[in-house]
Amino acid sequence: MDGGVVFTPYVNPQFGKNNTESGGAIMVTATFYLYDKPVKEALMVARQSQIPGFVEFYGYDSRELQMHIRMVDDDTFQSFASDTQYRSPEKLNTYKKVDSFNKSNYKSELKSALDDGTVF
Repeated sequence: MDGGVVFTPYVNPQFGKNNTESGGAIMVTATFYLYDKPVKEALMVARQSQIPGFVEFYGYDSRELQMHIRMVDDDTFQSFASDTQYRSPEKLNTYKKVDSFNKSNYKSELKSALDDGTVF
């Protein structure tokens, strides 16, 4: 898949204030990419996941958006889309750090619709 996610720190102006919903929250901005185009940006809150060894990020505005991640090394993290998937190893996604998107090894092998006979 030629996509990924970029996490950037979000400075929470309410951090440390007990009288707000996000007062104790560590937050990030997650920008989701498909190829080199951003397709979604979400403010996410970090908390301890129900999956052992993982951290949950959930959408501040939509709690159904969630990711459960763990760092494997400095350049790799693994993710489940929800806490109900961790018993299915095939649902585990692994992401590697890349310096740029859209560098597919298969791009040169793809034919245009005209070349493969789809368009007449």
